[in-house]
Amino acid sequence: MFLKKLLGITLTCLILVILAFGQIGTTPPTFPRTNDKRSDKAELLDINSASREQLAALSGIGEEYADKVIAGRPYKNKKELKTRKILPPSNYKQIADKITAKQTTK
Repeated sequence: MFLKKLLGITLTCLILVILAFGQIGTTPPTFPRTNDKRSDKAELLDINSASREQLAALSGIGEEYADKVIAGRPYKNKKELKTRKILPPSNYKQIADKITAKQTTK
């Protein structure tokens, strides 16, 4: 009785090991990247070159703030919208993850 149980457990373990090693050569599944930083940066709006319409379309900006953003160009970084008081902190917070300030080289 004991030997039958031991033999059954041993065979089960052996089968599991064989199955595990059988998976080694297979290609792991690929899943779409949901946190890809490169695609996020490609979609950011550059405050140094964006049109009035593009800026006004951002949540909490509108035409008046878009004009102020354009008048204050160029920006070294996007935080200057807040530090130079171009936008109120609450409006800046709404768009901070949607904008960038690219530097132009001449």
